[in-house]
Amino acid sequence: ILMHFTLRPKKGDKILDFIEDLMGRKEFTKALEIISEQEKQPTNDRKFRHMLEEHKKYCAFGIVTGNYEMATKCFTEARYQEASKLYKELSESITDGIEIFNIERDTLNVFLGEVARELERSGPTIAMKDVKPLRNRLKEMIAEKFKDELQASLFEMLADCYIGSAVSKAVANPT
Repeated sequence: ILMHFTLRPKKGDKILDFIEDLMGRKEFTKALEIISEQEKQPTNDRKFRHMLEEHKKYCAFGIVTGNYEMATKCFTEARYQEASKLYKELSESITDGIEIFNIERDTLNVFLGEVARELERSGPTIAMKDVKPLRNRLKEMIAEKFKDELQASLFEMLADCYIGSAVSKAVANPT
């Protein structure tokens, strides 16, 4: 957040303050609405535009994190069908809006291919005991490929969505 104060443009101080206040209260959807309105306004202030883009990224990440926590809570409470549905919805939401995080679609597709291969290795009836080693392999891969902390966290959540969905399905519908 210190970056926000050092790069802050003069023109949008009040608007950025308001957005940051909303972000601080975890009102990310409302902050995104304000950002969207501001993006439609004509301005040549590149720093202001940059700050809106950064705030948009962090708001989207805040929403993703909240939804991830909700899905994980369902999973840990053994509400597997609900968890599977939430993980699936979240993974679709992340993949649909991946450009917000400055991640190219090709990078995403390669990553998802690697996650799919790892899940295939575990088989269709992935068990809870298989989750930790699978997550560790994926976390190592993510750490090697993504140096940006936000991107790495996003990919970890995305991997967890796929793993959580697969495990939830296997536990909810054992064969």
